[in-house]
Amino acid sequence: MDRHGEIADLPEYKQLGARVESITDAYNRQDVDGQSDYFNVAYYSSVDVESDRSRAFREEEAAKRKAARAT
Repeated sequence: MDRHGEIADLPEYKQLGARVESITDAYNRQDVDGQSDYFNVAYYSSVDVESDRSRAFREEEAAKRKAARAT
């Protein structure tokens, strides 16, 4: 949960995700035949926006790893 509540429920999150997906989809090619397990795509993409809480956790973990390497 972010200070704004659940981040995925924010309209800005949804708009940003839709914009990024439309850009990535414009440059991707997909030739998929699910019946014969044939998947030929340029790349797979997903959109995720980091919350304040997950950013703080990631930074704390990075600081712990850095301190462990220094010893």
